Amino acid sequence: MQVCSIVIHLLDGGILGVPAGVYLLLHLPSDAHREPTRSLRLGLLADACAGFLGGLSGGFAAFPRAFVSIWCGFKVWDKAGQRGVYQPFILDMQPITLVVIDLMRPSTWPAQLDWKTLARVPAALLSARLGLRIFRRLSDRQFSCAVNVLLVLSGIGLLI
Repeated sequence: MQVCSIVIHLLDGGILGVPAGVYLLLHLPSDAHREPTRSLRLGLLADACAGFLGGLSGGFAAFPRAFVSIWCGFKVWDKAGQRGVYQPFILDMQPITLVVIDLMRPSTWPAQLDWKTLARVPAALLSARLGLRIFRRLSDRQFSCAVNVLLVLSGIGLLI
């Protein structure tokens, strides 16, 4: 498995997808976001397309992992292999998205980095630590099931 190569292709597509996702975030009604259900091809171009969709959903809904997680599932990797691909993708897409939002947002956009936002950081770090503990205890089958359930719940959350 060429993890670095795959992550790079995912990032290539993701970087292109973030501006489009941010544009959709800023200009479409909230009920306009829908996800496709499957991919048809495998390969480096398909990896970049999955990354583009991850960047699109990252820019639009702050959820870059959805498409990349599904894509990794199509590749039938174990849980460590999947996480080794989508975790760096998420970590890179989040700051890229924040920079693109800052560059593309109108001056009237209300989002600001304030103490309320910073107060959420400890909760996020604690959640990440708890998630890592759970990750280590799951079998590959349990991990795959958990990812699919969480993706469905996240999709439902976006629709509500």
